[in-house]
Amino acid sequence: MNPLFEIPDPRVYTNAESANIFNQLAHESLHTDSSVMQEKAENALKIECVRALHNNDVVLLKQALSHPPSFAIQRALVRALSAALDAAGRELADEGLSCHVFAIPLMVVCAAPSAMRIAGEVPDIAELISIMRDKGALRGNQSLSLSPALVNTRVFDLEILPALLSLWQLPMGHLPELGGADMECMGAQESVHLRFLIGTAYASKTADLLTALDTVPWGMPFTQALGKQLSQNGATVLPLPNAPMSPLAALSGGLAAQRAVSLNLFVSNAVRNARASVGEPQAVISAHRVPGGGEIRLSLSNPLDEKGAQGWAAPLYAMDRAHDVVRLITELLGACQVHDVQVLGDIFPDRTPDTGLPLYMKASALAELMQYKLH
Repeated sequence: MNPLFEIPDPRVYTNAESANIFNQLAHESLHTDSSVMQEKAENALKIECVRALHNNDVVLLKQALSHPPSFAIQRALVRALSAALDAAGRELADEGLSCHVFAIPLMVVCAAPSAMRIAGEVPDIAELISIMRDKGALRGNQSLSLSPALVNTRVFDLEILPALLSLWQLPMGHLPELGGADMECMGAQESVHLRFLIGTAYASKTADLLTALDTVPWGMPFTQALGKQLSQNGATVLPLPNAPMSPLAALSGGLAAQRAVSLNLFVSNAVRNARASVGEPQAVISAHRVPGGGEIRLSLSNPLDEKGAQGWAAPLYAMDRAHDVVRLITELLGACQVHDVQVLGDIFPDRTPDTGLPLYMKASALAELMQYKLH
């Protein structure tokens, strides 16, 4: 397969001028020949986002993010909002010794003898705090604390972000009070859940505690301790932490990491099962338009297998470029020695009109399935 492929972005953008101030400022930041003017527009966009968060008035911002004129403007808005949340929080923090808020993305891989629920609460959060302090996390900061709640992505919903600003005003020693989200373990089949630990640390207002891009040296003991705490009633739980990040950067990084872990599990299991039964799998990668967005789907099949293709879908998030997701998939398929790979250059619907089932592109039936393409 030629690696220099292009796959269409299946998402729909408005492609029209918008009166929304956030879209206008994002457009200005992207379409100016002057670096000075670009910086000025980017700063103005961040200031508008900060004002919306402080005033708990995010209606226009939500409209801009929900209906961006282009992918580039959508990315500019997300970057501005991420920077604005941190800036708004710092404005509320005390001078001198200030509260810094961070989030740790956790990919939680679990399996169990039967279906069960894993509690979204860390039984002994003090053990994890001790490991991070002893192993020099956050540049050796000794004031860090963590909420025991394993929260999901909803904590970063735009409507909730203004309330999160209160975290920057927490006194030292007070933990964020957030509701954890349980994890459904479907049985022996491994599942991947994305959760976050929200934490605070105290340092000078200008200190940068989040410079480490990996979890060395605290990650392994952290994983072992948390896995032991969560592995109850025969369940096997493997929590894989990413480095602590600012809250919205953690959201973006966590979604990407969950995708990578989920893809790895799907491909390794599907390829192994195919080779053990019907032989080498054929792979098809396709772009699908779904309600409110788009997906890149991977279909694995074999002409000798009468069943349909085994499918895996990657939602396209705000910062995702379609071809980057395709590259992630093709690189993993190459590592697994899957050589029969087709990347389709058309956009397809979410479901087949006749059955209403999700559309996965079985390689041996492509001629028939191409009738469903949208463009």
